[in-house]
Amino acid sequence: GSGLFPIISGFLCGSPGGAKMMQGNDWGGKIPRREMALTGVMSPAFFLGTLSGWLASQRIACLLYFCHVLGAVLSALCMRKVPSVASEKTPLSLFACIGQSIQALLQVGYFVMLGTVASRMCACALPFLPEGVLVFLQSLMEVTGGARAVISLSPGLLYPLLSAATSFGGLSILMQNLSFWQEKGVSFVELALVQLLHAAISFLLCFFLQILSLFG
Repeated sequence: GSGLFPIISGFLCGSPGGAKMMQGNDWGGKIPRREMALTGVMSPAFFLGTLSGWLASQRIACLLYFCHVLGAVLSALCMRKVPSVASEKTPLSLFACIGQSIQALLQVGYFVMLGTVASRMCACALPFLPEGVLVFLQSLMEVTGGARAVISLSPGLLYPLLSAATSFGGLSILMQNLSFWQEKGVSFVELALVQLLHAAISFLLCFFLQILSLFG
């Protein structure tokens, strides 16, 4: 249907591209809130390129991506009975599309920079906190640095925690997605709860795979 293309595109390009795709999609006057879960994902390039390099394992990166995507789908299914939000599809001119694209790039760059700076400030201002707490705060702020910090810490639940961190995405990605979703009437709290649900489900899926010793 008309909703399939932005969902597939969202999985392929990651956040906030999936959220941006929703703006041009015709939902018949409504947007299912469950689509928030399907467009809050990380791109496969991050898992199969960046994470596989950090973990020195393409197979583990594929398993993490499997949990990530399945977690998003299950999160959406959990929200299937949540009421939709009203939406109006407004036709855009070529110049308006170009302007929105430039604005989107600036927003993405700003939130990535903000998340990185905030995580560094937490580490500098709170050096007395346990390393695990600092890693949690870094993951809460920005996902790339947070994922790297989780790997460096190497906790016993490394893969489930890594899956949860990438599925939540950090406040940086959350704000990127919100910059598009709020135009559809979605609040910060709603989007944050969806990403937390995604993180919890991905953690449990990955934990189950770890119990089965699929990570080696």
